[in-house]
Amino acid sequence: MEENAQRQLGLAADLIGTAAGVFLDQKGLVGSGIGSIVGVGIAGVIKEMAARAYTLRQKNRIRTALDIAQERIGTQLIAGHIVRADDFFAERDLGQSNGSQLLESTLVKVSTTFQEKKIRHIGLFYANLIFADYISAETAHMLLSQLERMSYRQYALLALLGKVQTLDVERLRRPSHEDPELAALKREEMDLHASDLGTGGLIEGDGPWVDKLSTLGKVIFDLAGLSEFDADDLAKLCEQLSFSNQ
Repeated sequence: MEENAQRQLGLAADLIGTAAGVFLDQKGLVGSGIGSIVGVGIAGVIKEMAARAYTLRQKNRIRTALDIAQERIGTQLIAGHIVRADDFFAERDLGQSNGSQLLESTLVKVSTTFQEKKIRHIGLFYANLIFADYISAETAHMLLSQLERMSYRQYALLALLGKVQTLDVERLRRPSHEDPELAALKREEMDLHASDLGTGGLIEGDGPWVDKLSTLGKVIFDLAGLSEFDADDLAKLCEQLSFSNQ
């Protein structure tokens, strides 16, 4: 089973890398010849990941993220979106390109993601990043670390805020809750604020008791595909928030 998973990842590397490179060159979506370089870089990262000592479950998580990213990249290309034209995929003297480093970081992070519903959004983050030249590699690494650190319910909070724009949290912020679920949700909401060192900075106040997405929160909402968040899980969060208002 594990050898089969490793072989599948190796095949995925060849298919994704070659297909990406050929497609980019043929469609003229990047400079001449760059597509093949991008493909080789991506394939190299995936093959290296496949050779590492991961468990079968970890390799399945990696494959899931790759499948999601590959599908979204293909959809974006077909829709006419242009791959970023900066130095994101340029090989550097000291090692991998920024794009390859971020892909490796993405796959390492999903391999240890126990809340596996997060994997879809982390995969989408990398896929959309390929088209987002307004986000530097340095900022992308920081946001990717945020995605790794956040809980799935915090993803839901960001998804809800992106949908409704503002959210009244006065009742949620009450001094104490007898329900441990609400107490935990309150803690997760507060941790997304930029009120002190160590907090996420993805939510900011729009008045004393109203939340809205910060600038970085909006970037994560867009790149991680949180507009496509699972409807049932979003409804569950809304139900919890309605209890906090009783």
